[in-house]
Amino acid sequence: MDVADLAARVEELEDLRALQNLKSHYCWLLDTRRTAEAAALFTEDGVWDGGEMFGCHEGRAAVAAYFAEIQARGLRFCLHGVLTPFLERRTASTAFGRWYLDMPATFAAEDGGPDRAIWGAAWYEDDFVKRADGVWQVRAMRLTNHFWTPFEQGWAVQRFAGA
Repeated sequence: MDVADLAARVEELEDLRALQNLKSHYCWLLDTRRTAEAAALFTEDGVWDGGEMFGCHEGRAAVAAYFAEIQARGLRFCLHGVLTPFLERRTASTAFGRWYLDMPATFAAEDGGPDRAIWGAAWYEDDFVKRADGVWQVRAMRLTNHFWTPFEQGWAVQRFAGA
């Protein structure tokens, strides 16, 4: 392996580490209710697609508005556990990532009753792009939902809350 090959390999490894940090930072920002900062990790035309359950939001402004809205509607607490990462740099400026999401959350009751504890599970599939200044951003983030179930019911009894 010559110096150019080694330099290319180091750059790829640094990119993969930056992508891991980007996803981790995204999760932490949402868990700490910093929705505008989380949305800023997306490209200007970035997409957050939560499927039928959470909808598709196109453009950084729409992503920011959705993140703020779901908290305003009563998301009191969430803790994104992203597991078993798969990362692949496809070109020098594009990449793909996939994670399992395991997320306990608390939602305000719609009838003013006690808050509801929810267990959520999904897959994240993300497309990333590297800007000219070397900073990675989210181009598209897709969520495939497996269940969002009341804690007291469990997914074997009620797979989706409200269903």
